[in-house]
Amino acid sequence: MKLGSQGLEVSAQGLGCMGMSAVYGPPQAEEEMIKLIHHAVNSGVTFLDTSDVYGDNETLLGKAMKGGMREKVELATKFGITFHGKIEMHGDPGYMGELKKLVEEGKIKYVGLSEVCASTIRRAHAVHPVTAVQLEWSLWSRDVEEEIVPTCRELGIGIVAYSPLGLGFFASGAKLIENLAIEDFRKSLPRFQPENVEHNKAMFERVNEMAAKSGCTPEQLALAWVHHQGNDVCPIPGTTKIENFDQNVGALSVKLTPEEMAELESIADAVKGGRDGGVVPTWKNSETPPLAHAVHPVTAMQLEWSLWSRDVEEEIVPTCRELGIEIVAYSLLGLGFFASGAKLIENLATEDFRKMQLREVEMEVWSYMEELGDSTLIIVDGRGWILIEHCFSLVFEEVTDYWMRAQ
Repeated sequence: MKLGSQGLEVSAQGLGCMGMSAVYGPPQAEEEMIKLIHHAVNSGVTFLDTSDVYGDNETLLGKAMKGGMREKVELATKFGITFHGKIEMHGDPGYMGELKKLVEEGKIKYVGLSEVCASTIRRAHAVHPVTAVQLEWSLWSRDVEEEIVPTCRELGIGIVAYSPLGLGFFASGAKLIENLAIEDFRKSLPRFQPENVEHNKAMFERVNEMAAKSGCTPEQLALAWVHHQGNDVCPIPGTTKIENFDQNVGALSVKLTPEEMAELESIADAVKGGRDGGVVPTWKNSETPPLAHAVHPVTAMQLEWSLWSRDVEEEIVPTCRELGIEIVAYSLLGLGFFASGAKLIENLATEDFRKMQLREVEMEVWSYMEELGDSTLIIVDGRGWILIEHCFSLVFEEVTDYWMRAQ
């Protein structure tokens, strides 16, 4: 299928690889995951999705791509690979100018966005054509249909649907929740909380009944619903088992009538609990300040703002100041990195979430920070956290420039 209007062609269904290495529990056995990836590619899948924040997932994909496999697939990541593949970014279109240069230089082929609102898509697309937008779209996550999907179609942008099986719920219902690993992030989501499980369990049972009548499994039925949204949609269900992958592929053969589509939607509309609960960033975070402030004055906005997290300065900080919203900066020490450098990473506990998020940085950055440490001070005033430098702005500019070069 053609994904978007920039020339990218992929299989009708891709493979999400996140769960092989992170988020749903301990990393799976590398050898078994490589077998799964090879099986998927040999079965006709040409679209694999990964990210540098999915634990060692990119490393796993790199090993799996040896022996001629790489030439058979389009690899989507969120920065960090050297092969001329597809790059996705989360959010801010301010990066589009630089990504446009990379496309013009032939270093990347396509640019995509992940979890962004309609206005962000338009602003980014005006700088350089967006090939695809990745978003959560499933029977019980349909909020993207109001603005984001129509915007993508208006602009000729392809849609990559992640979590098309409702984070696995439409594969096994409440049994899924009972068997989640201790560190599985789904345990913290509203839809998987005890007060909502019983209600949502009944919803799954109705989907299961429909699947039995249609001669397919509930996951195939739910996945088929996503496929029926249009030929510009490529779902990327993830799995860690070959048998589950084969079942997912079977969804391509399931045909649904308009009546069956409507019935499925009416069942899923009754879902209880939000899809993210603030645990993960979504497109709704993009325009939250003005939308919320219009309903009731917002007193303060909490955001990550530090020497290495400055993307909020382009739009969010100016918006807060325009509306008179105070700014509360968290992780201003770079999740602790600027307190002890690489020693922090070496001493992290096994379950510390920073193992997935701390950036791979060159130690020269930390050494340079140590050299400038005596002349740098962090204070707070009415405008939020501000870095005050000795000798006016010289230190801040030097550290910032050095950091950007290190990237």
